[in-house]
Amino acid sequence: MNEADLDMLHIPQGDRRRKTISIKNPLRKEDSLLRTTLIPGLIGNFIYNFSRGIKDIKLFEVSRVFEDMGRPLPLEIACIGGIFYMEKLPSLWKEDAGGFYLVKGAIEALFEALHIRGYAFVPTREPFLHPGLSCDIRVSGANVGFLGALSPAVTDKLDLKVTKPEIIVFEMDIDKLISMIPVSLEYSPIPKFPCIERDMAIIVDERLSASDVGNLIRAYPSELIEEVSIFDLYKGKHIPEGEKSLAFTIRYRSGSRTLMESEVEDLHQNIAKYITAETGGKLRV
Repeated sequence: MNEADLDMLHIPQGDRRRKTISIKNPLRKEDSLLRTTLIPGLIGNFIYNFSRGIKDIKLFEVSRVFEDMGRPLPLEIACIGGIFYMEKLPSLWKEDAGGFYLVKGAIEALFEALHIRGYAFVPTREPFLHPGLSCDIRVSGANVGFLGALSPAVTDKLDLKVTKPEIIVFEMDIDKLISMIPVSLEYSPIPKFPCIERDMAIIVDERLSASDVGNLIRAYPSELIEEVSIFDLYKGKHIPEGEKSLAFTIRYRSGSRTLMESEVEDLHQNIAKYITAETGGKLRV
């Protein structure tokens, strides 16, 4: 890595990733600094493969980054990073899931496999990521990394000769992730009674994150709420300017009895009133 890599990513002066350490005898001028982020190396590997005709690129790396703390030895952080690119080709079938959501789903699958709970994807201020397709990754309120598409300001410098390429990158702190893996697992028996699912679509201010609304639903005082998941985000026709529609599926279940349709309907309506009151939104019908 070198200073030009950080300039390409628009990393501002004062950012911790500018606290670099010079190598006295680098093999190449381009590798004169110890890495403070994995992203420049991932981009370099992406360009190497792309320029040789490979159009579906999925790479990851587990390595350490280094930060100058003003002490004899630098701070070392174990990180995992990745880059994803898939060429868009004409197709009879419409592919709705973009690269950002595919990588986000892979990260969620990793968290589920490690039994990490309480994670959320929130807006980020990373200067090299697309503002509409990016997020910070938080676990139990602590920031563990970021995910997003490289911004046009960055991809234009790569000279790929591709219109609006969607190149997804992510980086996470492995040490923080490991510390959040539970020491022991709690056994949950297979449910004996059926669940009932209901959908809810609510129009809210576009600055309000989906994770915040989902957490509000989960926090509603009812032991019958088993799971809350988002399945749609929409902005456009029939949605006022500055607002967005979020749609959730809420799964209800009792561990001791079969639920009645009427009680679930009453609970669902009460949750809808609670959420609209808390967010200032309104139900989308």
